[in-house]
Amino acid sequence: MKIHVVVAAIGTLLLSGCDSSPTTPMMSKSQVQTETTKSVSEAVPGVKFEVAPATLRACDPPKVAKVSWNAMAAGVSKVKVFVVDESGVETLFTFSGAEGSADTGPWVRAKTVFLLKDGDQTKQLGKFIVGSENCT
Repeated sequence: MKIHVVVAAIGTLLLSGCDSSPTTPMMSKSQVQTETTKSVSEAVPGVKFEVAPATLRACDPPKVAKVSWNAMAAGVSKVKVFVVDESGVETLFTFSGAEGSADTGPWVRAKTVFLLKDGDQTKQLGKFIVGSENCT
């Protein structure tokens, strides 16, 4: 009887250390950065393209960001915003009017790349790379 009580007590202690809450995925070596890099914002003259926050810590979990644009000076009525993954593949994030903003989900990290293109995807109007702060 004493053996069953001891085994049950040990099992309870071992299981009490388990946590079933969701965890943040591990970051790959390419996502960990030791230097601070500023955000990069490029746009054709008169076009504004911004992401807030503009800089994130490389060691933080993914965040929600606000992507804003005003491409009216480029003479377009519609724009598309794309996210570029590490292998260079562009994924449509939003298709909207020439001026606007949209919130991402909680997936933006340091070094995330966004592209602003005209609605026909014939011209790139802007590019924004989220900056990275070191994690010391």
